[in-house]
Amino acid sequence: MDWQQKNAREHWDWKKNPIRFYTPDPEELKEWQQSLPWKLEDVFDFFSGLREGDVLEFRPSPPAECDQVDEIGTASATFDVIKMLFAHGGSIHKGQLLHFAAGRQLPDRLEVVTYLVNKGAPINDIMYQHDQGSIDLQFGVGLVTPLHGAASNGYLDVVQLLVEHGADLIPSPAEARIEKILLIHIPLSTERETFEAPRPSVLFKCFDFSGGAELYATACFKSPSALSAQSTSKTSPVASTLSTATSPSATTVPVPNASSSVTSSATPRATSSATSPASSSPSSTASRTSSASSVPTGGRLQYGGVNIAGFEFGTYDTCGVHTNPPYVNPTNWVAQINHFVNDDKLNAFRLPVAWQYLINQYDGADIASNTINTGNFAQYDQLVSGCLNSGAALCLIDLHNYARFNGKIIGQDGPTAAQFANLWGQIATKYAGQSRVAFNLMNEPHDESCNSPNGGVIDIQKWAATLQLAVNAIRAAGATSQLIILSGKGWTHAATYLPSSSDGSGPALMGITDPAGGTSKLIFEVHEYLDSNNSGCNCDCVTNNIGTAYGRGGFSALADYLRSNGRFAMLTESGGLNNNNCATYLCQELSFLANNTDVFLGYTTWSAGGFDSNYELTQTPTQNGNTWTDTSLVTSCVVKCFQGQC
Repeated sequence: MDWQQKNAREHWDWKKNPIRFYTPDPEELKEWQQSLPWKLEDVFDFFSGLREGDVLEFRPSPPAECDQVDEIGTASATFDVIKMLFAHGGSIHKGQLLHFAAGRQLPDRLEVVTYLVNKGAPINDIMYQHDQGSIDLQFGVGLVTPLHGAASNGYLDVVQLLVEHGADLIPSPAEARIEKILLIHIPLSTERETFEAPRPSVLFKCFDFSGGAELYATACFKSPSALSAQSTSKTSPVASTLSTATSPSATTVPVPNASSSVTSSATPRATSSATSPASSSPSSTASRTSSASSVPTGGRLQYGGVNIAGFEFGTYDTCGVHTNPPYVNPTNWVAQINHFVNDDKLNAFRLPVAWQYLINQYDGADIASNTINTGNFAQYDQLVSGCLNSGAALCLIDLHNYARFNGKIIGQDGPTAAQFANLWGQIATKYAGQSRVAFNLMNEPHDESCNSPNGGVIDIQKWAATLQLAVNAIRAAGATSQLIILSGKGWTHAATYLPSSSDGSGPALMGITDPAGGTSKLIFEVHEYLDSNNSGCNCDCVTNNIGTAYGRGGFSALADYLRSNGRFAMLTESGGLNNNNCATYLCQELSFLANNTDVFLGYTTWSAGGFDSNYELTQTPTQNGNTWTDTSLVTSCVVKCFQGQC
C-alpha cells in the first residue's frame, strides 16, 4: 500500500469533512519508511502533505525524478515543495494543476498561480488528464476552466491574471456537451448531489463574484435545460468589471486576558449613539460604491476562529507592574482547539502570551534578561503545537502587552526597540518552518498616562520603526513565508488607520516594508467590540461597527482604505454577551467581512481558553465526557458565519 492509499483509507474523514487532508507527523513518516518495501522519498506525492519544516529532512537524496506533480499539492502544499517537484522533473502538462492552484486558500495563491502560468500551464483547459476518478468526483473543477474556479471563489486577482494571459471568458468546447459533476465542495452543502452541468459556453454567465459556490450551484445546476437554451453569444456580464478592476496586490493575496474577573480591552471613551441593525445591515453597506482601484469581493473568509486566552493573564493593568505569573492549562486549551476544528470546522486561533511570561520575569523591574525561558516556553509551545497539530490553517502568536512592559512604552521609555525585535527573532527562530504560524506583533497599543515622562503618548513614527525592526528580525530568522500582523494605535480600532484619524497609524504602518518582498504578508490588525464604546467593557451590544464605530469610521471606510492601497486586515478581537441582541450585531459584522474578502482575511473572536462561564464575554466551550457545548454566540455567529450561513 503506498503512502497516498494509506493516507486516504486511514486518515481522511470523508463523512465529516470530505476535503480535509491529513498531514503526517515526521515520526510516522520514518516508521512507514522502515516498514514499507519501497523508499518513501521515491514517491513525490507524499510531499503535498508535509509540513514545511519537514521538507529538508525527507528531501530525496540522491534526487528522485517525477513526471507528475500532485494536483492536491498545488492547492495545499507549500510553494517551496511545489517548486521542488518541478525541479525534479514534474510536468506542467500532466494533471489539472492550474485548476487546483486557482482555488488555493493560502496567502500565496496568486504567487503560485503566476508561477504555473509562467511555466506554461494550459489556461483554458477543461478536460481531465489523469486517472484519479475519486478526485474527479470530489472536485468539479475539470468541467470548467481555472478562470471559472477562481471566479466562483471570488478571487478577482486570479481572474484578472488569467484574463490578462489569454483566458477565454466564454470557452467553447464540443457543442452542447453535458457532463455529470458531484458538487460536494460547496461549503453549505451537506449532501452529495449529482447535477447536470450546462455546456461551458453558457456556464460563465452563472457566476457572480459576491455569491460564492452556493449561488453558483443554484443558478447553474438546478435547471440545466433552461440554461442550455440560453444564448451562447461571446459576451460576459462581468467583462466590463474586469476591464476596470485591478488586483489588490502586485505580489500575492493572503489568503489567524487577567483573571477571569477582569474584562477585555478597557478603552476609555464616551458613549455613542446606538447603531440600528436595520440601518447598517451588511447587505446594504456592501453594495456601496467602492474605490476606483477595485470592487468589493465576497465569498468565504479564509480564516475563522476564536482567541484562546490564558498565557497573557496578569497584563490587563497596562499601567501596573506584573508580579504574578498566570495559571496555565495548555492541555485543556488544546482540547478546546481540537473541538473547534473537528466539530465546528473553525480554522484560526489567536494565542495571547505576555512578554513577562516568555522571559519569566515577574519582579516588576525593567527587563534583566531578554532570553526566552525554556520551561515557560515549553508550556506555551504546547498550545502552539496543539494548534498546528489540530489541522488549523492559522495559529497567531499574539504578544499581549499593549505596547508596554510594566507600564513603560516599548521603544520609548520602556524596553528598547532592539529588545522587542530580539524577542520576536527568538520566537521566529522556533517557528521558522511552520508556515501556518502568524506573528501578531503587539496587542492594542494605545495612549495612557501610566506616569510616563511624555504623558503615556505613543509616538506613531517611533512605534512604526519599532515594528519594522521586529519584521526584519522575523525574516532574518528564516521565517519568510508567514503572515505578520501589524497593530496601530488607538486600541487598533478600524478608524485608527484612516487618513482622517489623528493617530496617524495608517500612513505610518503603510511605510513598513517586508524583507521577504511585497506587502501582502503584512496584515493590519483590527479590534472592534459591539458595545457603546467598542471596548468590550460595557458588554451589551449596540452596533455592528460597519458604518461607524464609536462615532468614527467603521469597517466600511476601512475596507475602502485598504482596497485603495492594496492591503489586507484581519479582525482579531470582537465579541459580546451570549444573547440574541449581540448575536444580531456580531453576525452582521462578520457578514460584512465575508462580503469584502478582497481586503479582510477573517476573524478570531474573544474569547475561549482560560475564561470560565462567569466572564461576560466568554466563548469557552463546556465539556461533558466526550461532548462539547459551545456558547450561544459561538454557535449562532462565530461558526455559522465562517460557514457562510450568517
